[in-house]
Amino acid sequence: MDSGIYGEIWLAVVMVTGGAAGSVWLLVQARTREVRRFLIPRLFFLWLSIIATVVLTYMTPRPFSFLVWLFALVTIGSIAVAWWWRFWALNCAEEERNGGVDQLG
Repeated sequence: MDSGIYGEIWLAVVMVTGGAAGSVWLLVQARTREVRRFLIPRLFFLWLSIIATVVLTYMTPRPFSFLVWLFALVTIGSIAVAWWWRFWALNCAEEERNGGVDQLG
């Protein structure tokens, strides 16, 4: 094993750990079934993207694997930010409909 692969393993661990923590946090923050229905398919796509990034990194020759990570982080990050705004808007709308009271279920 050369030293370059340790950086890729570290990135994979950080990406998977961050994805897992973020997914759990978002599901806990979802206030209604409607918001969860919006969120679950997007989390599935996010996890497919993370898995594809890890697989592509190990299939790409060494000098270019960093470009795969860079592209994936920018792409997944920008998509996640767009989804976050929509998720936040849905949660706010549900809270206003309920008169400002959080109701799970």
